[in-house]
Amino acid sequence: MIGLFIQANAQTRTISGRVTSPENEALPGVNVVIKGATTGTVTKADGTYQLTVPASAKTLVFSFIGYKTADVAIDGRSSLDVKLVADLTNLNEVVVTANAIVREKKELGYAVSTVGGSELVKARDPNVLNSLAGRVAGVRISQQSGTPGGSTRVMIRGANSLSSSSEPLFVVDGIPISNSSFNGSETDIVTGGVDVGNRAGDLNPDDIESMNVLKGAAASALYGSRARNGVIVITTKRGKPGAKKMNVTVNSSYRTDNVLRVPDLQTQFAQGNLGVYNPQLGNGWGPAVSSITGPVLDYKGETVQRLNVYPQNWRNFFVTGHTLINSASIDGASEQGDYRMGYTNLRQTGVVPGSELGRNTFAINAGRKITDRLTSRAWLNYVRTTSDGRPQQGSNTTNIISTILSGLPITVDINELRDNLFAPPTQAVPTGWTGDLARSIDLNGVQNNPYFVTTFNRFSNSVDRMYGGTSLSYDVAPWFNVTARAGTDFFTETRRSVSRRGTRGRLNGQFDTNEIYERELQTDLIGTVTRQITPNWTFKGIVGHQFNQRTIRRSRVQSEGLNIDQLYTFANAQSNVASNFYSRREIFGVYGDFSFDYRNFLFLNVTGRNDWSSTLPVNNNSYFYPSASVSFVLSEAFPNLGIVKNDILSYAKLRANYANVGSDEDPYQLAFTYNPLTQANDIYTFNILYPIGGASAFGATNVLPPTNLRPQQQTSYEFGTELKFFGGRVGLDLTYYRNLNYDQIISIAVPQSTGYSARRLNVGEISNTGVEAMLTVTPLQTRSGFRWDAAVNFNRNRNRVESLAPGLTEFVTTSGDGFGIFVVARPGETFNIQGVGWLRDPQGNIVINPTTGLRTPGPRKLLGNIYPDWTMGINNSFSYKGIDFSFLIDMRKGGVINSQTVGIVRGSGLAAETAVNNRTPFIDPGVIRNTDGTFRPNDRPVASVQQYWSQLDNSVSPENNTFDGSYTKLREVRLAYSLPRALVNRTPFGNIAVGLEGRNLWIIHSNVPHIDPEANVLGTGLIGEGLERGSIPSSRSVGANLRFTF
Repeated sequence: MIGLFIQANAQTRTISGRVTSPENEALPGVNVVIKGATTGTVTKADGTYQLTVPASAKTLVFSFIGYKTADVAIDGRSSLDVKLVADLTNLNEVVVTANAIVREKKELGYAVSTVGGSELVKARDPNVLNSLAGRVAGVRISQQSGTPGGSTRVMIRGANSLSSSSEPLFVVDGIPISNSSFNGSETDIVTGGVDVGNRAGDLNPDDIESMNVLKGAAASALYGSRARNGVIVITTKRGKPGAKKMNVTVNSSYRTDNVLRVPDLQTQFAQGNLGVYNPQLGNGWGPAVSSITGPVLDYKGETVQRLNVYPQNWRNFFVTGHTLINSASIDGASEQGDYRMGYTNLRQTGVVPGSELGRNTFAINAGRKITDRLTSRAWLNYVRTTSDGRPQQGSNTTNIISTILSGLPITVDINELRDNLFAPPTQAVPTGWTGDLARSIDLNGVQNNPYFVTTFNRFSNSVDRMYGGTSLSYDVAPWFNVTARAGTDFFTETRRSVSRRGTRGRLNGQFDTNEIYERELQTDLIGTVTRQITPNWTFKGIVGHQFNQRTIRRSRVQSEGLNIDQLYTFANAQSNVASNFYSRREIFGVYGDFSFDYRNFLFLNVTGRNDWSSTLPVNNNSYFYPSASVSFVLSEAFPNLGIVKNDILSYAKLRANYANVGSDEDPYQLAFTYNPLTQANDIYTFNILYPIGGASAFGATNVLPPTNLRPQQQTSYEFGTELKFFGGRVGLDLTYYRNLNYDQIISIAVPQSTGYSARRLNVGEISNTGVEAMLTVTPLQTRSGFRWDAAVNFNRNRNRVESLAPGLTEFVTTSGDGFGIFVVARPGETFNIQGVGWLRDPQGNIVINPTTGLRTPGPRKLLGNIYPDWTMGINNSFSYKGIDFSFLIDMRKGGVINSQTVGIVRGSGLAAETAVNNRTPFIDPGVIRNTDGTFRPNDRPVASVQQYWSQLDNSVSPENNTFDGSYTKLREVRLAYSLPRALVNRTPFGNIAVGLEGRNLWIIHSNVPHIDPEANVLGTGLIGEGLERGSIPSSRSVGANLRFTF
């Protein structure tokens, strides 16, 4: 017996190891079998396996969906670690499409881009949308400011509306969620608004399995009227199938944040006017600091013997921020079900002193196989977000940090301001004022100490949010399934903005309190039939109904005049003015989706949906929209072609589609209404609140209610191809698309004699035409394990306003500030920035005033297209034996941006370019108009350099502060190392990886001076972009990451 036992042991042996992805992520559920036999096993959740094999076994075969099958020689080894390679030609790759329908990618007749969860956590951003930048063709991601938790604009294939934002719909596990970024009226936003972020930023990257971007109407038509701007479908993580135990994953990151770019300042000239020193002013138009001798007054009114230069005031004001993200999850699965629970804690301090963000996220996702036919699933996410010290942006208020710094003389020490918040007796004090008063940066007492603002005049908010759903799926028959799904997303938010008594420009103090509640409820009932019609044809039909309800409730109290300093209660305010808003809208829809599959290489799909909307007139509230798409996989249809058979052309697919999508109107636009007024609303008017003298004020609707309003419509078509060569080492995805948006619902001006200022009706057409390309290449792959992968995506979109209402030559979508800067739409053009330009001769030369030598303002003109000519992302990754290095470059070409910050820092004489040639007057290139109407080259020097730069401010003409918005950025860099299996096996862990990571590291190229060219004061809620007003600089983040499982 003993001999037989020894002989049996000699004939078998045990092999163990770990299977990972190219990113060194554990792969659970990988099939591991002995080549030529049926004996095998599957990997556990941590990617490990153990298999007893006979001594005669020579090779193990590793296979997993989405990866190339690997044959690995045993060669006498007892430990085999394997890194599988993604199979780019895998015809069975599946994606999640509209209404959470899972399809094989090869059958899709439209473009879909997928970003895996592993990509999103490589260098986690507090707003997960920023991690999409540069990764998806046709999708533009723009970070709006450097505020902690700030908003991010997402646009897919161009702007589609004249009157509403073009943000896409976000769907999580089949349930739409809010991406609200409400921040008040247009005036509120551009005159001291706070970037409060957008709700899609609440999504936690550690909980995301994948993001699928549905770009065209054919891809998103089943989502109904809300999908015309595209859809981002998010699938969250579940318990991993094949796991035999509970698995724990921990992911921890720490980063430091520093401002990426601040204005380049001159370091020679003090404050003053026309070269004469004057401490009462906040600028740099005085004499050279080195020329000021003898006792003089400084900005505090104190006598000093000399003035010093502080060239780093901007950088010294901003601090090093810190970001700490800790995430932990547990999951497990069996044949009867799966579960996953996760918790993530984010703590961030911003670059503005005192600004901070906190977020706690709890997630649970569980499924159960109740019977062989009935399965259930439930998922729930709770997010608690708090922030404090969010800075104001924009203009025309006293709390704008960037505006204050743009006028800070170089002779004022920012560190002294930090240590002395209050005004000394020698500084200007308003008549009759007693009590604490903010120190000013100038002797005249105009601008507040920036540290007074960040210490006392703070904005805080808190958000409690819950979203999730439940579903039941029942197999009535092997070919017939019924699924019921219900879900909700709701949140409450409290905001408070305060200004302390003694704030210059807000002496009596004030505070503003907002309460916001939003809820979305959706139900779906879906029936699915799958039948083999003939040996060659397969049919899949889906029919369903959907109910969606959205409720918004907002209340606001504006409190003026504090009786007791820093007591922010309504009872302590001299005036409290309350306002509220409520809306509810509903959509009921029915839809069908019918697919035909011919021999697994020709696919035809048709869909139709009809919606009934509560916001449209009864006689026009029903609208139907269809779509059709076709996919033809040539490499499957003609497998014996030489180039296919020889694996030169590994995969080839043609696709085409057509679709129509409708959309409705905002609630309560169909009737004549009166609304209570809370304040005199004007960009230059402050602190005039109703009621006045006990009398309330009401404003009648100034827009003539529409009659016979129709749904807005979008038609689109798309053609594309997907090609893969040399076994998937080279891949090319090309798409051409065009969409036309018509019957736009907008308000156009009408004669005042009608008693109204505008009328709401269906007019206007906008088109987007473009090409997208995605190139993937593996330039180098060696037997030793080194691999280099590169991916380049490109998009060129042409947005065009095809028509407006008859007789209407221009439509203003957004007002940028009080200086007549607008975003406008004109037929035959795209969206442009418009403002007063310089007068020019017929050859385009600027006309100079012969008396002053300064430029002559001319008529209003278009200053440039706000959208880029093209965008590109370049992603490179390198891996070798557990070492992974990757970097991502994001590029934009064309489009313009107007910067008020640049205008202010130049107009105040603080920009470096204002000190060129020691401020010697010069001749501005241009022409002078002769008395006979001809022109001659300008020969008149400017009267002074100060007058020249002051005239280039936006208040005269924004043309000189409007720049080419092209840029090239290094978005992301990551270096990671996974510890060897031999070392990890000595620990209780399944996997350990450490890494260095960085985000937004370098503006490689920009044509915009002094600021980040991505900055945008309009945020995500207003129409348009390309307007910068006192924005907080974006930050550069560098840190480390530790990830382990056990």
